[in-house]
Amino acid sequence: MAQEDGGRGGERLTNLKLQKLLYYAQGYHLAALGTLLFEDAIEAWMYGPVVPVCYEHYQKYGSKSLPMLQGQSYGRLDEIDDRLLRQVYNSLVAYSAIGLMQMTHTESPWLDTNPKGHGTVISTEKMKDYFKPKYPALVRASYAKTLDSFVAKNEDSAYSPSDMSMKRCLSVLDIMPDVVLPYIDLTPNEFGSINISIRVGKERRMTINTGDETMSWYYCTDYNSRPCGKSFVGYDDATFAEIIQTAKNLVV
Repeated sequence: MAQEDGGRGGERLTNLKLQKLLYYAQGYHLAALGTLLFEDAIEAWMYGPVVPVCYEHYQKYGSKSLPMLQGQSYGRLDEIDDRLLRQVYNSLVAYSAIGLMQMTHTESPWLDTNPKGHGTVISTEKMKDYFKPKYPALVRASYAKTLDSFVAKNEDSAYSPSDMSMKRCLSVLDIMPDVVLPYIDLTPNEFGSINISIRVGKERRMTINTGDETMSWYYCTDYNSRPCGKSFVGYDDATFAEIIQTAKNLVV
C-alpha cells in the first residue's frame, strides 16, 4: 500500500520513508498489543529512527522510489497485525519522508537515545511508553474514517449506513476499553446498520449491531458454543456496562 500512495496525497515510498514507517508501526504495535511486530532493532541515527538491516537492503536506491514488489511472497500477516498496520499507515499517508523524519525528531524515543549513530538502539520500552497513550486516539480516528468510507462507497445502496447507526457506532467505540481496540473490525450491514466485530482467534468473538431503531449484540466464548446476546433500544447504561465487561473478558 505504501508503494501506491501517490494518489492519496503522499509520495512514493523511499528508503528514508520506509524507515520511519517501520518505526511507527513497531511503536504502535508495542503500544496496542505489547509485542514486537518484527525482531530487528531500531537505531537512533542522525536522520531519525532506522532499521539497519532493512536500510542496508535498500541502500542502493538512494533517495529514489523503491521498486514495486513483483511476484515475491513474504508471508501473510494475521488479521490483527494487518488491520493495525493499515491504521498506522493511513494516519501517516499525507506525510513526506522529510515530514516523518522531522516528526520523529520531536519525539522522546529518538530524542532521549544517545549518541546518535550506528549501534545506538532505541529501547522497545521507550517506544511502548511513548506510543501507548497515543494509540487510542489514532485507532478511533481510523474507525471514523472507515465509517466515512462506508458512506462514500455505498451511497444510494442498502449498505449505506444511516446517520443514526454511525452515531451509535461511534458511541460504542468511544466507551470501548483501550485493550479491546486492536481486535475491532467494522462492516456495513443491510438496512443502514453497522456491525462492530470483536474477534480473538477463532473461538472468542462478539458482534454489536448498531441500527436506526435498535441495537443488538451477541458473543461466543468458544468455537462450539451457541451465541448469547440480546437486543435493546436506545442508550442503556447497564447494557453498555455489560457489553464493555463482556468485550474485556474476551480479550484479557
